[in-house]
Formats: sequence, structure tokens, C-alpha cells
Amino acid sequence: MIRTKVYSSEEADFGLKYFNDRIGGTHVVMAKPDFFSQTKIAKLDDEERIIKSNTLLIVEQWSELNSIYHWLKDKHYLEGVHEIESIEGFDSLTLIGDKFFSWQTSKDENHYLLGDAFTDIEKKQQDVLRSFFNSNKDTEIEYEKGGRFSGNLDLIPHLGKRFFFVGIHQDQDISCYEFVTHIFKTPIITLELIDPRFKHLSECFLQIDDKNAMYCSKAF
Repeated sequence: MIRTKVYSSEEADFGLKYFNDRIGGTHVVMAKPDFFSQTKIAKLDDEERIIKSNTLLIVEQWSELNSIYHWLKDKHYLEGVHEIESIEGFDSLTLIGDKFFSWQTSKDENHYLLGDAFTDIEKKQQDVLRSFFNSNKDTEIEYEKGGRFSGNLDLIPHLGKRFFFVGIHQDQDISCYEFVTHIFKTPIITLELIDPRFKHLSECFLQIDDKNAMYCSKAF
């Protein structure tokens, strides 16, 4: 039995067999790509050019990813795939699509945390996510934010066992993760990101199954 706390990667010298099995399976939440108005400004030869999103490509890529998730669900690798209706003016929730975390704490209880929202648009988009979770009878956990909480971008649950991976940068305040491990009674193993090209764990670490993962070694 592994004690509930935040472990550094150096401290985590124990095997998977010492963790409890995870309760419940993995669910995926996707917002439909019906509205996109995102643009970015690129500086080329000292000129600023506005580049608009390629909406046709976005819809094509979304559909391919959605098909993969449904295939994984049919193969019983995922427990559920949920599609949220998009809302005009909200860019299909892309600004906060990963800034939440949901966890089944017992057979009858599901809780969720929302990450940091910095603009009015992000706060309104979070209300859409909040409505989705509340409609599923999930309970929101309110907490005093200590350090920046990026949700699923950095906090990744193991696919089979009851613990979380977290990606952190040097000297990062981990008090928010100390709160998470306490609330969910679930150990956390931190993985330190040392390459500035990788801002979040999800950019360089991907689980394949409950015993294998792909990762970029230069990131750690």
C-alpha cells in the first residue's frame, strides 16, 4: 500500500503492484468543432500577418480523433466518449479544453476540479464544462488555488492503478497538487520537465496501456 502524498520521481522506487487498482475507467470529453474564429499573429520579415484557422482541416482532424476514441471505447480501452455541443463565440471550448480534471472517488461518487481561467471568455467556457459535469451528477471541488493548476495538461491518471502523474518545472509551487492528493486520497508522482520546449506533461508523455508509455526523453 503506497502512502498518499506527492512523491518526486527519485522517491518513487516502488512497483505498480503496490498501488491499488483504479476505480472506474477513462472517459473522454470532446467539444464539437462547429464554431472557430481563432486567429494568430505571425511576424514575418518584420511584418505582422493575421493567420486564420483552417476550419476544414480542424473538422477533419476532430472527426478522425473522435473515430479513434470511439474505436478505443468499442475495444473497452475507454469507458465513455462524451461530445459537448459547441456554442457560437466560444471557439468550441478550445481555450480551456484541457483545463479540468475529473476523478471517480468511489463507486458512487465522481468529483471534478476546474483549472485556472484568466479571461471572461475562459470563465464562460468553464461554465459550459461545469454544466456538463453537473448534469452527470458530478460534484465540483472548490479549493484555494496555490500555484497554477492546468488540469489534464499536467495531471494524468494512470490507466490501471490509483495514482497520478504530474509534470512540473524546476522550482514550481506544487501546493495545488498536495491539495489534490489529499482530497482524492491518491498518490502523485511528479515528473520534472527540464526542456523549455515542453510546457506541459501531455506534450511529451503518452500512456499506451497500463504498463507502457511513449515519452520524449529530452523533456525529462
